[in-house]
Formats: sequence, structure tokens, C-alpha cells
Amino acid sequence: MNKAIAGLLAVSMLLAGCGLSIRPLPTARHTQTNWVVRDSEAFEAIAFLNALTGDPLARGHYLADLRHFELLMTAEVKDALAALANFRDQTLHAHLSGFLMSFFLAGNAETLDDLLALTADPDLIRKALQDYDRSLVEINVYYGDQGWQMFEQTVPSLRVVFQFLKDADFAGYWQGGNESQIQQEIDRIYAAVRDWNIVPVIEQHLGFGLPSDQVTIYLIHFLWPYGHHLIGTSLATVPEDSDVGVVRTTVHELLHNPFNNTDPAFWEAANALKEDPFLSEAFAARDPKYGYNNWPDYVAEDSVRALEQRIEESLGLGQRWTWTEDGGMHVLARVLVALMEQQGFPQDGESYQDFIIRMVAEGTLAPGRAESLCCGGS
Repeated sequence: MNKAIAGLLAVSMLLAGCGLSIRPLPTARHTQTNWVVRDSEAFEAIAFLNALTGDPLARGHYLADLRHFELLMTAEVKDALAALANFRDQTLHAHLSGFLMSFFLAGNAETLDDLLALTADPDLIRKALQDYDRSLVEINVYYGDQGWQMFEQTVPSLRVVFQFLKDADFAGYWQGGNESQIQQEIDRIYAAVRDWNIVPVIEQHLGFGLPSDQVTIYLIHFLWPYGHHLIGTSLATVPEDSDVGVVRTTVHELLHNPFNNTDPAFWEAANALKEDPFLSEAFAARDPKYGYNNWPDYVAEDSVRALEQRIEESLGLGQRWTWTEDGGMHVLARVLVALMEQQGFPQDGESYQDFIIRMVAEGTLAPGRAESLCCGGS
């Protein structure tokens, strides 16, 4: 699942309050979904950083792989990994892979050699990002000055680690003579998703258009247990996902984020929900290991979960989430699902963010109402 980039949403809220111009949400809609499913040596290396830096959820899944590479590490490599772990824990407060992949996707990284070239000249990435539709910056806050400064902090350590992985033949280790198995997974997933026309349904629930009707799925072995929405309509997930699971994962990731991150009207409404005792208590009691450790990230994830539930019901996929997942912290999603059902959302072309703003303004989602909406409380 996607853990939103902690801190960057909060930064976008501050910018919204400082006179930053608010771009309108995209209006162009699509009628079809064109699927691309592929692998990526570069993204495998980036994903492996999670385990290499001691990510608590990823490390235990790849112990045999870690033992292989740890035997080859120099002190310089260990120091670089420690610096990346410190960056993750003290600055990013999220997962390295999700943060880094979008930057290197913008730079068209395919191989470890590409990663090394881009870390040698990171301005190539920055120039590439400038070619993207700037309205995407308001939807996916990775690329503003704050995000870029954070990325630059990682570059020296990344270069050391990427050179180590190249010298240790990470690419050969990853493929391990399994090229045919990798292609079989790609073929399986493509066959599973090719007939699902999800882009128009997602756009209907968002209330704005996605950047493209081409959905690119990167199948990344070393990404467990995560999935990431990257820039545009690209995402990364694990190849072990079931056929239906890949469709669900794609819906989930393409929904991030379902609002304009720099719209002060949306955040005024969303921040009002912090005053609701039912929601604030659930947020305060969260387990930090699952992420979503600031309010903007929590709002983003639970908004996505609620919209995903509505979309998957309309597609006949049933319910993906259990309400006890991640320690039961996602009560806001339960509230939003109940509210959408009650109000018949989506309807009349209203965007999700305008729906939330209206529900708070009308008092339907006012502080103190959340528990009664979802759980029958008084």
C-alpha cells in the first residue's frame, strides 16, 4: 500500500496559506484504459534500499538476500546506508522507495547505469520534472523546492550504494536465471488487467481527469510489502499480487491524492475533522510503524481507501480492506464510506474535494458527527 510522503503534504498546506496560486484540477476525461506491464532493474535496486536500510516491514522478508550483499559491503557502503536510514527516519518519515522512484522515473532510469548517471548529474532529473504538467505538482507533491532539497540530501549516499550494487552484480542476482519467470509474471498480470476499464470510473469519483489513459504497472520483486503511485499514471507493485489484487492495487494507487494538496479550502475542512473526538482518538492511538504519522497523510490515505471501496463495489470487486487493518486506525475511511453511501456520492460531477468541503460546511461531517455516521454512536 502507498504510504504518502510524510512532511510534503504538510509543506503543501503551509504553501497554500502563503499565497501560492492554486491551479484548477484537470478537467479532461478519458474513455478507455491502456495497460502496460513491465519490470525495471532500476526500480528493483531502489526498492531493495528499503530492506538494506532496515525498514522494519521489508527487512525480514529479504533476509537471505541481505545476507548475500551484507557480506560484500565496505565501511563506506555501510555508512551510506546508515545515512539513508537516518534520512528516512528523521527527515522523510516514510519509505525510501516511494519517495525516490518518482524522481528516477522522471529521469527515465531503466538500469543501475542510469541510476549512476543521474546521481552524477541530478540536474537531469530536475529538468525532466520541469517538463511535466505543473498541475501535477498540486496533485502529487514530490517536486517542489522542498521535495527537491530533500532528494538532493540523498544523492551522495545513493551514488555509493548504487555503485556497490552494480559492482556486486545486483542485476544478475535479481534475474538469477529467472528471466522467463519474470516474463511469465508480466504476461499473467497483463492478461488479468487488460479488460478492466478503470480510468473513467476513477475519474468519475475524483471529479477530475487523470494525466493519461495509459496505466503503467512496474512489477518489483524487492518492493514487498509496499505499492507506490509514481508520477502520472504509473505505479509499482509486487509480482506476487493476485489477478484481482493487481486491479485493486492499481485503483488504490491512481487515487493518490484525490484532492488538490495546496487548496486551503480543502485543508480548512479536513483540519476541522481533527476536532472530532472519534477521529482524533483513533489517530492518536495509531501504530507509527504503519506510516500516516501526520494528519495530512492520514487524510490522504483514508480518503483513498474510502473512494477505492466505492469504486470497487461499482466494479463488482467487493470490499478489499478490513476495518482492523493497520491496527484499526482507518476509522476516517469508515466514516467517509458511510457518508458517501448516505449522500449518493458521486453525483452531478462534484469532485471529491468539493464534496468534503460541502459536507463540513453544511454540518453533515461537522466535528462530533463522525462516530454516528459510521458506527451508530450517539
